[in-house]
Amino acid sequence: MEVDAPPPAAAGGAGADHAGKPTAGSGSHAAPGGTPGAASAPHADSSLHAPAAHHQYAKTPAELLPLFDPPSLDKLKAVGGIEQLAADLRTDLKAGLPTEARASSRHAALDVFGRNDLPEPRMHSLLDFAWDALQDRTLVVLIIAAFVDVAIGIYKAVSGQDRLGWLDGVAIVVAIIIIVGIASGNDYKKQGQFRKLNDFSRNLSVIGVVRHGESIVIPTRELVVGDVCQIETGVILPADGLLIKGYGISCDESSLTGESHACDKDPASEPFLLSGTKVVAGMGTMLVTAVGPNSLNGRSIAALNVEPEDTPLQKQLGKLADQIAKFGLISALGMVIVLVICYFAIKPPEPRSGVRIANDVVNILINGITLVVVAVPEGLPLAVTLSLAHATVRMLKDNNLVRHLQACETMSNATTICSDKTGTLTLNRMSVVQAYLFGKAYDRDQLAHAREQIPEKWLHLVARAVNVNSTATEKPGPNGDIEFVGNKTEVALLTWSGAVGRPYAQDREANRQLGMIPFSSETKRMSVAVQDANEPETPVWLFTKGAAELVVRSCSQYVGPDGEPRSMDADAIARCDAQINAFADESLRNIAVAYRRLAPEDVPQNEGDHLPSALSAQQLVLLGIFAIEDPVRPEVPGAVKTCQNAGIIVRMVTGDNLATAKSISRQCGILDEFGIALEGPVFRELTDEQLDIVLPRLQVLARSSPIDKQILVQKLRRRGETVAVTGDGTNDAPALKAANVGFSMGIAGTEVAKEASDIVLLDDNFSSLVRAVNWGRSVFDAIRKFLQFQLTVNITAVVLTITSSIYSTVSGERRPESVLTAIQLLWVNLLMDSFAALALALDPPTPEMLQRAPSRSNEALVSPVMWKMIIFQAVYQMVVCITLYFTGHHVIDLHGESHGGVDARVATLIFNIFVFCQVFNEINCRSITHDTNVFRGMFKNRIFLGIIIFTTGAQAIIVELGGRVFDTVELGGKGWGISIALGFGSLPLGWLVRQLP
Repeated sequence: MEVDAPPPAAAGGAGADHAGKPTAGSGSHAAPGGTPGAASAPHADSSLHAPAAHHQYAKTPAELLPLFDPPSLDKLKAVGGIEQLAADLRTDLKAGLPTEARASSRHAALDVFGRNDLPEPRMHSLLDFAWDALQDRTLVVLIIAAFVDVAIGIYKAVSGQDRLGWLDGVAIVVAIIIIVGIASGNDYKKQGQFRKLNDFSRNLSVIGVVRHGESIVIPTRELVVGDVCQIETGVILPADGLLIKGYGISCDESSLTGESHACDKDPASEPFLLSGTKVVAGMGTMLVTAVGPNSLNGRSIAALNVEPEDTPLQKQLGKLADQIAKFGLISALGMVIVLVICYFAIKPPEPRSGVRIANDVVNILINGITLVVVAVPEGLPLAVTLSLAHATVRMLKDNNLVRHLQACETMSNATTICSDKTGTLTLNRMSVVQAYLFGKAYDRDQLAHAREQIPEKWLHLVARAVNVNSTATEKPGPNGDIEFVGNKTEVALLTWSGAVGRPYAQDREANRQLGMIPFSSETKRMSVAVQDANEPETPVWLFTKGAAELVVRSCSQYVGPDGEPRSMDADAIARCDAQINAFADESLRNIAVAYRRLAPEDVPQNEGDHLPSALSAQQLVLLGIFAIEDPVRPEVPGAVKTCQNAGIIVRMVTGDNLATAKSISRQCGILDEFGIALEGPVFRELTDEQLDIVLPRLQVLARSSPIDKQILVQKLRRRGETVAVTGDGTNDAPALKAANVGFSMGIAGTEVAKEASDIVLLDDNFSSLVRAVNWGRSVFDAIRKFLQFQLTVNITAVVLTITSSIYSTVSGERRPESVLTAIQLLWVNLLMDSFAALALALDPPTPEMLQRAPSRSNEALVSPVMWKMIIFQAVYQMVVCITLYFTGHHVIDLHGESHGGVDARVATLIFNIFVFCQVFNEINCRSITHDTNVFRGMFKNRIFLGIIIFTTGAQAIIVELGGRVFDTVELGGKGWGISIALGFGSLPLGWLVRQLP
């Protein structure tokens, strides 16, 4: 939620996207996904005792642990207090770790106190995944049956009946090994992809620290015991520590203690800061005393062994797979029963030996079990996982860090996006371009020459108000010059104050800070009380800056053109409002700066005290209003238009005033002539009946609070919308949680916002969010493509196997088996599950995906268009194969050794045609809509092309050289021509089906 006044921020942190937001002191800790079957981390106490180099420190982890378990002031006093503890840890409470031998000191701290990182879950080996795959009961039964077949074959070979009788069983076992191997390889690759995501997420998390008196930002993984860490509103504490000093620090410790209320922190009475808890108010510094598995949060996490949950789509597909598997099991069981009855009921021309009966019954069982293996669509969950793993890794390149996998799926159904303005729709490159100072307006040219037009004394007063009331800091730039880092609005103001000749460092050194009123989203302002550092008896100045229209209402006076305070009467307020609106019409942000003189006795004299907010709510004297420019990102209007073409409504939710919000939203293409723009307070008062009228046309919500954003999200969801929302502040967390998909900002976002979000926009750019929508649709389409392909194969394989098996038995032929043997069906199963999942699940997103309306969350996975394609393709394949089964030797005039009641070459031809139908249908399934161009983007998917080429080549080897193993014979040119021609028929058939209404 956007606001207009800056809060405290960690020095050196990345700036927020507007005034009033905390700077990003730390990044997101969580990452998407995980590895299957993650093993529990090593025991939490494994590093509590100091190993080598402990003699450099007066304390060990084991000695520091009792301070926080539970937190105890008596124990802290027993070790000499925080000052003595800092000395024991070889650090300084103000300057932090020393520069000299910094690297060696840090390595010593790592050796003794450990890294600020939890132990990685054990990487599973290929054998681990293979073992998991072999837990499938159907595969186990098939393996047992195959070994029985091997045993019978060996007996026949030894007895001289059939020297190669054992080959069929061995071939089935080898095929199972290949299937398990490929499935395990896919799982292993997926594990590696998720590990990369986890590593990236951990490196993204940063925190501000002081080392040798210099404020720097480091990855939280590099935090060591003894560091002086800067904390602020919105930070999730990355380690255990003690509060050195702070302004109004309050923490939400419910994640550890279960207490729902925030806990106020104080260096004297309550200095204990617990890792994993949220700073909900204030700013300060902390001495780090425990990191990684030695911290309270680390020990809690290390004790967990949580398996990653399936995503909603995985659960939905799991249920569908179970239903298909039941159908396959019932079909196979019915087939086995019918075959066994027919086998024993029909007398053969010649008596059967006991070995032959056993062999035939085993063959019947193997065919039945193989049919179950083929029918069970284990490739469905695999396709989801592969597609999600591929998408989440590729989305990193599009600046989307996916923290929760289901967000990818949900984005495919997004119908509305509620977006912040600053940094997301705009560049977040702020500069002061106009101003209203001392009762006079200054345009761009006039402001550039302010030093020539405004007395130096007055300018320095305004600059002082800016310099001392700021959380941004300065540091040496790459070229040796000074640059500011922190909140972007504050940086713009500090840059202006430097330009008028008032150095930031000079004011900070000349003024002693007595207290602070941190930024609040309710008051939209922040204030600081200062006094001359060398004259403790001089008056106290309370400087305030914040949202202009609100600060003006708190002013009883303003400084006029003569430099003297004048009454803020109705005419003066009207002039201020007119100037604010004039700036807003130019899409400029308004920040007012004011002051108040206080007697020393009216302000607490202890540095770090939290002042009552009432001090800045009245009797202020207005110095001026700054107009700050933040240009719209050039790519945003096009991205908004893309969303609208995709059936997604974009709404802008901002803390800016209504005029500024409307101006910028028009530039972005969000607000049109039919749209409605409201302010938060007005929106809050709408009744449900009014909301039903307003919500469909609501495009801009201005001057809104985080609560307004949360209410908007909840109301939209109740109307059946799938809502994506962006947020960067701590107070945006409820809205991010309430949305179907929450996007936090990787640059300007607070730690709390990132923890509450599903996806982190690493560049804070709206265009990256649109790419997330495209990836979401790509994932959903990939699953539907695979589903369309798999159901076609399942139906055809089951019907063809049952038909040929029953006919061969009833006709009294010597062997009751399917025209597609067990080993051939296992090859088809490999094509269907592993290879097809890889080929179809990894199609990249296309622009055409954003040219259609979003799917509804309750929409069936298999659409009517898909059902038409499945039925027509399955019927085509069944008609071709069954026709050849009964009349093949007449059609192609091929004669050879009999195989299961049909000529061996005809059986090979049917097997070849069946496989090539799947190869060409795989291409056909790249489209699940009425789009007839199934080749669009195909040549960009190298994996798809590789699988098509490999499948074709492998099939040729199987047919021509498979011989006894695959029960095939050479086909010759005529047979291959027929196979490819009939397989290719799937493509023109698909084109015709897509022409149907």
